Amino acid sequence: MNRHASEAPTPPGWTAGPPPAGAHVYETLALFFAIVPALFGPLLFGAVRTWSIAPLMACAWLGLALLALRPLVFRANVPISVPPGTVPTLVLLVYLAVVAPYAICPYEARLRWLMIGSALASAWCVSNLAGRHGYWKLILGLLLIVAGLEAVYAWIRHLQGSRVVLAGVLRHEGYEMRMGGTYVCPNHFANLLAMALPLALALITAPEIGGLWKVLAAYALLAIPWPLVLSQSRTGFAVALGGLGFTALCLAGRRGWRKAWAVALAIPIVAIMACTVVWSYAPGLTGRLMRTSTDLQSRALIWKGTLRMIRDAPWIGHGGGNFRLIDSLYVPLWPNTAAVHAHNDYLHVAAEYGLIGLALALCVGVVVIVQFVRGAVQARKDAHAHAAIGVLGMLAVALMQSLMDFNLHIYANSMTLVVALSAVASVLHATGVFPTRVWSRGWVWVGGFLIALISIVCAVASVRAGMASVWSDYHARAAMEQGRLDDAEQLYRRALAWEPAAWSPWLGLADVAARRAQLAPDPNTRRRYLEDTLERCEKGMRRNPREPGFALLRSQALSMLGRSDEAVQVLRQAVRDYPGRPYIVMRLAAELDRQGKLDEALELMRQAARDWYDNPTVRQYVRVLELRKQARSSTPGR
Repeated sequence: MNRHASEAPTPPGWTAGPPPAGAHVYETLALFFAIVPALFGPLLFGAVRTWSIAPLMACAWLGLALLALRPLVFRANVPISVPPGTVPTLVLLVYLAVVAPYAICPYEARLRWLMIGSALASAWCVSNLAGRHGYWKLILGLLLIVAGLEAVYAWIRHLQGSRVVLAGVLRHEGYEMRMGGTYVCPNHFANLLAMALPLALALITAPEIGGLWKVLAAYALLAIPWPLVLSQSRTGFAVALGGLGFTALCLAGRRGWRKAWAVALAIPIVAIMACTVVWSYAPGLTGRLMRTSTDLQSRALIWKGTLRMIRDAPWIGHGGGNFRLIDSLYVPLWPNTAAVHAHNDYLHVAAEYGLIGLALALCVGVVVIVQFVRGAVQARKDAHAHAAIGVLGMLAVALMQSLMDFNLHIYANSMTLVVALSAVASVLHATGVFPTRVWSRGWVWVGGFLIALISIVCAVASVRAGMASVWSDYHARAAMEQGRLDDAEQLYRRALAWEPAAWSPWLGLADVAARRAQLAPDPNTRRRYLEDTLERCEKGMRRNPREPGFALLRSQALSMLGRSDEAVQVLRQAVRDYPGRPYIVMRLAAELDRQGKLDEALELMRQAARDWYDNPTVRQYVRVLELRKQARSSTPGR
């Protein structure tokens, strides 16, 4: 850095006269890429799968690359705005990069690193480019439009009596007719709506924001509340009230302590009125509220299991994205169910990244909160102060709901929050509330080139992961369901060509070989396919040793090769590694029966029936084995 860099507030712009020709279009394109995850993530089912997250990550990284190359492209110097929380976030990313190789599945940890890094990439781009031309207001307005459209779309589906999410995808029948918009899970849909309400309240009360933005805010405030209620998300409803109350109190506090006291007294009254309306006209949410104490028991089981998970790897954790791989070892749930997430973002972060990672993540949050509180206090215009208070309300909603759910792990929701914070940061930078520095041209050019290079590498890595997921988890799986094994083999190999480190294509290839072995007309061909199955399982397990599908395919191949003792050994280990999965126990019982150990198989299934007394498949299999034993005992000579 140049030691003589300017310390005075400098509005973002070009330091030497007007912008060069084409700069405006260039910056607008970079800004568009940076906000793509927040605008289109909700439309992609909330962006919870790699195939939907990857293109959004790539856009964020590409936006940062364009921003970093700006001084080189136009051969000019520009001020640099460092968004709040950058330093602790960089420390966190370095830490995550160091511990990623020690994760149970490093590939999943790398994907999580790309996701977190893309949030910082988007924040940098928006913070530096949205402060001029009123783009910051446009971005906030677009976020409100997206939330409002989600609410309207949910209304349409509700009136149609349809559980279709998008493109023929059905919401799980367990959600019944709870509103969810384009989200598969209504709770994540509710989180998006709940975050939009404080922002809408802040903008509609801002005296200098402009008529259009007040209309958009009013639209969100009218369209969102009832779909939020009909999502039947208890935490979504509660944090929406909390976020609105917090925002109203902060807005009143800016106008004096008397108004703050008046609002503080009014908040409980309004909350009681809202709860009364819900109790009277929303029986679905009312029923779920009455079941809260019962449902908390399952949450408590998950939290206790997560604490045990943290205890086993307290400092660096088990690896990003690895919670769902080991949850069965720690969280006792109903058969064939998995926790997947800790349903508490703070515990989840500690389990995956250790206490060190949790401390760094909390540091990021504290720095961001402190900076935006300062921005809200020091803002010269009410519109800027209201915007800062609005995004603080969004952040309050997210942090409160994270105590009971995992919405910060939903990419679309977290990026909506990041983009909103960054848009407001950009105007605070532009007005001098947040510092903006002019760096020497040499540092800017060298640093810009390195950042652009890293960003392009990360964008390419994101695209590769996304394409591998598309070929493996979508096209190849469809081919398998249709019995097109040759096509599935080619598609899985295409996925590996895009991303050799991925593990799911190897699971698919092993499944293809196992099915071919079952269809093989002669023993030699069957043996070759079975050996291929074992080889592919081994390659996949090197990448992800915690996928139960590999154990099942290995045991099947070993059994068909006549190595039944090895198959039983694999299945016994699988029963220990993946408790709570009756289908694995039944496979072990079947293999024991094949060995002539009917009594042991029957005792195993009887114990399973006692453990899973409400599982009809287990009880039925016990009955089948009992009948076989009776038939065998009644046969002469036995």
